[in-house]
Amino acid sequence: MSLGRFFQQGLPTIGFLLIGTYSLTVFQEGKNKSLELSRGKSKSERQAEIDIEHEKILAKLPKEFDNTKRVPRPDDLYRIEKEKFLKEKAAELARLAPPPWYKLW
Repeated sequence: MSLGRFFQQGLPTIGFLLIGTYSLTVFQEGKNKSLELSRGKSKSERQAEIDIEHEKILAKLPKEFDNTKRVPRPDDLYRIEKEKFLKEKAAELARLAPPPWYKLW
């Protein structure tokens, strides 16, 4: 590639990319500052309030609280009820069924 071609095509492309990156960075910083001013508090102040509120909620919970226990799902409850029904049905059918042919004599 010749040096003249680089100045005609490569340099404007690189310049365009650099100027675009810089302008987007400046625009994004201005947007973030305006959002923080409209909210009235900085991100760190809001995070500090959230942390304090989280600690208060945790203090209200009992010490033996364990949120890792599995909650029974509707499918599990349905499966348990179905198994119980099938066992009862099998017991009832076994009770009502006639004796096998070899026990008749």
